[in-house]
Amino acid sequence: VCCAGSRLLVQESIINQVIRKLRDRIRTIRVGNPLDKNTDIGAINSRAQLTKIEQLVQSGIDEGASLVQSTCAVPEKGFWFRPGFLTGVTASHRVAREEIFGPVAPIVRVESTAQAVQMANDTEYGLISYVYARDAAEGIRVGRRMESGMVAVNRGVASDPAAPFGGMKQSGLGREGGFHGIHEFLEPQYLAVDFG
Repeated sequence: VCCAGSRLLVQESIINQVIRKLRDRIRTIRVGNPLDKNTDIGAINSRAQLTKIEQLVQSGIDEGASLVQSTCAVPEKGFWFRPGFLTGVTASHRVAREEIFGPVAPIVRVESTAQAVQMANDTEYGLISYVYARDAAEGIRVGRRMESGMVAVNRGVASDPAAPFGGMKQSGLGREGGFHGIHEFLEPQYLAVDFG
């Protein structure tokens, strides 16, 4: 999923709770045939992408992070990476700066909302940001500070054909979908007017 979250920035006051819930969740994730309605995660699309995922995860471990990973069975054929997450990740870790594009989430501890916004925006990418907050109004205020083409507040993937889809920075130019997307397919009309 191109707009899947690639890292979690979690306030230190709730990080232990988040890690505990994620640990419980990865124990129940089902890996397998994506055409099976009971499957949560399918295969990696190529050997090259699997190698990239493995290298990025290893770089996180080499830099001091710890990998928490599912022990689920994976099919023999195909390219598979068991879902998991990395703890002990800091903003300087490679896995906090590069998108893994695999079923692994680096978790970065932040002290404040301001630090989370600064860190979220300190990237060359900007397709989508996800903000989760107890107070939806606060989530919206934080979302307005995100340098992303789209921001979802207290919900999963924000995809609606009536809404514009597109990013900022290295995550694309322009929009598709919705009224804004129509403009990408129109030619501007120039009028020559003689007022004499």
